[in-house]
Parts: sequence; C-alpha cells; structure tokens
Amino acid sequence: RMNRERWAQLKSLFEKAVELEGAELDTFLADLLDAEPDLHTELQALLAADATEDSAVDRDPGQFLDGQGASLEVERGDVADPDSDVRIGSRIGPWRVDARIGEGGMGVVYRAARADGAFDQSVALKVLRRGMDTEGILARFRSERQILASLEHPNIARLVDGGMTDDGLPWFTLEYVQGRHLTAYCDEQRLSVDARLDLFETVCAAVQYAQERLVVHRDLKPSNVLVADDGTVKLLDFGIARVLSDDGAGASGITTVVGGPRALTMAYAAPEQIEGGTITTATDVYALGTILYELLSGFRPRDLAEDGAPRRPSDLITRTEHTVSDARSAEPARLRRRLAGDLDTICLKALREDPARRYATAGELLEDLRRHREGRPVHARPDTFAYRASRFVRRNRAAVVGTAAAALLVITTAGFYTVRLAEERDRAQLAAAEAQEVTEFLEDLFEVSDPSESMGRTITAAEVLETGRER
Repeated sequence: RMNRERWAQLKSLFEKAVELEGAELDTFLADLLDAEPDLHTELQALLAADATEDSAVDRDPGQFLDGQGASLEVERGDVADPDSDVRIGSRIGPWRVDARIGEGGMGVVYRAARADGAFDQSVALKVLRRGMDTEGILARFRSERQILASLEHPNIARLVDGGMTDDGLPWFTLEYVQGRHLTAYCDEQRLSVDARLDLFETVCAAVQYAQERLVVHRDLKPSNVLVADDGTVKLLDFGIARVLSDDGAGASGITTVVGGPRALTMAYAAPEQIEGGTITTATDVYALGTILYELLSGFRPRDLAEDGAPRRPSDLITRTEHTVSDARSAEPARLRRRLAGDLDTICLKALREDPARRYATAGELLEDLRRHREGRPVHARPDTFAYRASRFVRRNRAAVVGTAAAALLVITTAGFYTVRLAEERDRAQLAAAEAQEVTEFLEDLFEVSDPSESMGRTITAAEVLETGRER
C-alpha cells in the first residue's frame, strides 16, 4: 500500500523537474529545498536515478514512478559506456581509478588500485556524483562513510580510506569483493536448501551485528549481498542506512530512525517504508524475509501474493515445478516437503505487514532458523504438545529409534516369558488336578473291599478291577 498523497506530490514535482533545464531547474530545486527539504532530497534521488536509465528509450516522464519495480535507488550494474568516464585513469587520493563498475542514485563506484607505491591493494572506490552535492545528499554520503567506519565485521565490506576529490566531492574506498549476487550465486551453484540457509544465516548475523550498533540498513536485497568464489559473504551498500536513536525505546527495545529521506527498492521494501512510517530494526527483517522467501522458493512474495498476503513458499513448488527444484538439487515433492512447516512459518512471520508481529530483529529471525535446523521448536509456531513432541523426535531421531527398539525388545521378551510361564502354570495345575483325580479314584475303588461297604461279602481283586474299568 502506498501513501498516495505523498507519491502524488513527488510524482508531480518529478514531472515538472524533467521538463526544466539549466538555470530554471536550479531555481526550481532551490525553491523546493527552502520549502520542503525532505521532498527536495527525494526528488534529487529520483532525478539522479532517472538519469541512469537508457536515454534511447522513449517513455513518459511519470513512468519511472508508476512501474512495479520503482525505486529511489538504482540497482548496481554495468553502465552503457564506462570508457567515456573522465575519472578512469585519474588519481583520487592515493588510488588510481581503473574501471567503472556500477552506480547508484547518488554515487559512482570504481575499481581502483593503490598508486603511491606503499603497497599493492585493490579497492572499490565510491565517489559522489557531480550534481548530487546538495546539502542533503552530502549528509547522507558522509553518514554512509561514518557508518561503515563504525562497522568491523568479517561479513560487512570494510572501509579502507576516504577523503575529498580535487574538485570537491567526497569519496571513500571499501575492500574490493569479486563475487556474485546472493541469489545468482545460489542458483548457479545449484545449492541445496541447507546450503542456502548457511549463507542466509551469515547475512542475518551481519545485519544483527549492525543492528546491535543501532544501524538499520534499509536497502537489503540480493544485489547488496555478494558471495565470493570461496563462499565468503559480504554485505554492501549502507548508502541509505541510518543510525537509530534509543531515546524512549519501548519495552520491546525497538528503536526508531532519526530523520532522513525515504529511499527504497520496492520489491524488498517493508510496508512502513513505502507508506513513510516509522523505521525500526523490524524493517530490515521484512527485507531479510523477502530474500529468504526468494532463496527457498525462487519467487518474491509480492509477485504471487493473494489479497495482499504472501503465499506459503511450499505452495509454489508444484509437481511440475522442476526449474526451481533443479536449482536446489531436489525433486519438486522433496523440496515441497522440506519447505512445508517451519520454513513456511518463519518466512511468513518475517513478512507480516504489522512490524510488531514480525521478528523484532535479525537476531530473532536467525535464532528461529537455527532452532529449526537443530530440530527444536521454533518461536513462530504455537507451542503445542504434539509440535514439541515431533521436534523432540526429529532432534533425537537415533536415540528415539534406539529407545523404541529396546522397549519393543523388552516388551516382546516379557510377553514371551509371560506366556511361557502361564503355559507352565496351567500344565502344573492340570497335572496336580489329574493327580488328585487319580488319588480320589483309587481311594473310591478300594473302598468297596471295606467290610462296612461290602456287607460281609468277599470282594475279589477281579471284581475291583472290573469296577475300576467301568468307572
């Protein structure tokens, strides 16, 4: 959902600005800066991003704001004619600019090498674009440089150097990372779900490190996560990141962003970013949830949403869906089973529209993923006895199977001997009864020879035996 009034105002300003040139445009922007500094900054970013579009494409000036992929930041990519850049071959500080490798709404990124002879090193050098040196953009650029200086994490691109160019533009250098965007790397390597989760958990840990230092990235997406050939993950581009203020943070500990323009990439932006709402650490969680959804299912949640709500990732894996499954080294049925349950629930919780119902931090998302992979109950699912029991069995499968087998053996053995003992008891009881019957029979048989029974008549042995035979 969009803040229609805000977007309508920005679109109207954009359509006016693209029709102006030279002094007229400068006057228009100066007046806007005095009246609406935030709108001025956003419009500058739009104009800069619009300038990077292919000039040969004939399109309506307002189309930039209307497209499904509208963004205030341009995706990193190759430029149309990088060799025409006058900075290539020049020196910026101690660095020699070798090639232009990308650009965004406010800066151009070059590959550069140390040129003062002190030592050999390649870096990515980012310099503010000419025409973007307004007060707001300069502040944002300096903020990015300061944020990077405060972050020392093995999975966050490290700040190396910084300064001002001879023509008065700020620049900084980062360690040069040669790799592929996260989703492209995973698909090209045909990584399994577990291998993808390994990389994603590394991203979550890096984002959590930044959040613990009150930094929210605000533009997390696969193109801002590079994976080197050796599998090393590097988080890039804190260009629109902001330092949070913990003044008055609520009981949840969620903090809010301090000022700044709204810059975003629509496909990964949280609803509160689009609507101009309060930015919190949960804003980055939404972007992480979108990345996770895409890593697992091959789709973005907004692409196939129903009534505004994302579908479960496992529902997207049909029996005929082999392209996505092959990229994850699995059969469709197996992939669907792997995603169903915990992973579905974790993705959907990270993507909830209300920030208060999401994971509050990247660390909470990371913990639930680890709990899932360890077979423990995840916090995103109801804590029922049946669910906890199923997680216990999954977590202790070998022990449970062994215990069940031992129990079955004990029960079977006990049953066997119980039956045997019962049979022996019955036979003993029968033998005793038979013995008693024989005793009574003999006693009765010989009673006939008793004079009191025979009435004085002599009973022969033959008669006794005959009586016994008849009985």
